[in-house]
Amino acid sequence: MGFFKRIKERKRPSKETKTGALSVPEKVEEPQTPAGELVQPEAGALVEVSPLPADFSFVDYSLMRIEDPALLQQICRVVPGFAAAIEGLSDVSGSTAYKAILPTGVELDASKEVAGAVRGSFRGSGGKIAGQASFLPLSKAPALISGVAGVAVAVAQTGMMSKINKDLARIEGFAKKNLLYQQAELQGKIEALLLSIQKIYAHAQEVGENEELRKRELQHLNALEDKGLELLFEVDKLLQTLAHQQDVRFKAFAEKSKDAARYLDCKYILESILSTTASLKYALEKGTVSKDYCLYPIRHALTKGEEAQSAFACYLAKEQEIFHIDLNEKTRKRDGILGAVGRVIDKGLKKETLSTMDVTEETASHLLALQKKTERKVRLNEEEEYAKDVVLIQKEGKIYYAERKEA
Repeated sequence: MGFFKRIKERKRPSKETKTGALSVPEKVEEPQTPAGELVQPEAGALVEVSPLPADFSFVDYSLMRIEDPALLQQICRVVPGFAAAIEGLSDVSGSTAYKAILPTGVELDASKEVAGAVRGSFRGSGGKIAGQASFLPLSKAPALISGVAGVAVAVAQTGMMSKINKDLARIEGFAKKNLLYQQAELQGKIEALLLSIQKIYAHAQEVGENEELRKRELQHLNALEDKGLELLFEVDKLLQTLAHQQDVRFKAFAEKSKDAARYLDCKYILESILSTTASLKYALEKGTVSKDYCLYPIRHALTKGEEAQSAFACYLAKEQEIFHIDLNEKTRKRDGILGAVGRVIDKGLKKETLSTMDVTEETASHLLALQKKTERKVRLNEEEEYAKDVVLIQKEGKIYYAERKEA
């Protein structure tokens, strides 16, 4: 079925005698290593290995397949028992796997002889061959993870990047649908911010392998976060301005509600971008700072933003009361003689306050959607992923990162 593995740190004693695959402390009395556990001498770490229980339920876990060859090799070095069971990775000790060193944004030419393969050449903007890639054995590639601790960080980071990828795709889809009717300047700023975050995510692997580049991109993320916060505070002010202006004409209220719907969409997009930015920062920090530290700016912004959202929700309720707008589908339509008389009186006084206002289906749907937008909140992922045990499952020749689903 596979194995259930947890990766933890463990200090090694200063003197030891090697016995097969285990490191046994010399003249140090401590409990014997439980059956099924391996202690790697070169890593100085404990890897708990146990068969999957008969009642183990995959339904309780989210499984993410690990496909990166470099990471698979590192996993198999600290858990040798995995190597023989993994498809296409029977030998992890050799140097047959290479890392291509290429300029940023360049892709290798496709092979004409072997489907799915690539050649060592790459092309420039004119379509002509611009150079050849340099290939470095994975065992000698710079900044490779080492030992169990390094593998645990890399696996946890891979899981986080998978979530970030889904979040960015969701935000992009929502933005394409809801930014079409925004002010051109505001729309451009939000789209540029999202694109910059996506660019850093797209090059996360390259960033992670270069310490200087990683620090530079973290600084860039901080700058982008500041821009996002400025835009969010600007949108919150626009909402508060709308909320503090009471309208006695329905036409003015209707126009203002349309503006508010756009601002609330912008607010949701910006909050989502900032939440994902915090997660990306935490992932690139590799456990050197807490998730709480990374979330502080967006958490503070969400608290302030709730005030603007609540203020507009109160304004919306007050205006509906002033104009006697009943959004209940069963009661908002006036029928018969009483309804007709009410509309005549309303028109004669040029007011719509003596009876329940007969709004159109389109207006009612818009106001109902607006109410829901005032209640919408971005949920932060506050989990400290780097502080958790890393759980790996080997199943049917593949390795999966297993993360328990939230209750």
